Amino acid sequence: MSDSWWSSLCSCRHSRDKGSTKRSVHPTARIVKREYIAMNLGLAFGLLVAILIGIGFLGLSRMDQINADLEGVLGRRWGRLQLAREALVYSGRNSRLTMEVFLLNDKKLIDPVLSQRAENTQKISELVAKLEEQCDSSEEKQTLAAVLARRSTP
Repeated sequence: MSDSWWSSLCSCRHSRDKGSTKRSVHPTARIVKREYIAMNLGLAFGLLVAILIGIGFLGLSRMDQINADLEGVLGRRWGRLQLAREALVYSGRNSRLTMEVFLLNDKKLIDPVLSQRAENTQKISELVAKLEEQCDSSEEKQTLAAVLARRSTP
């Protein structure tokens, strides 16, 4: 046996039976080895859990940022979309009222239809003016200008 404690725990003993050499490890060395393996497995598992928590946190924070960006975009555009839809509804009503004017024969019935159509046209003009104030890009302004040009031609 050698001088150090560890080498004495891990020293090999030769068994003389059957002429073979067997390695025999001291029971305390087995316990130390098991504790070393358990510690390494615990550290590896802890590291994996820490990585998983970090990735989860990064994912959630990125999703929160994307959600905030989406809310900003939808918040700005949703109001304009509602105004455009409302103007479209009034435009559809005006088309129906125009068709009614051609189908009606009585002048007494035509005048209220024309006054309703004039009110709808006024509401459409107000909505388009609101939309014009809210335009952000030059593309939106050009598209709205095309709509206004189309509206003004008979």
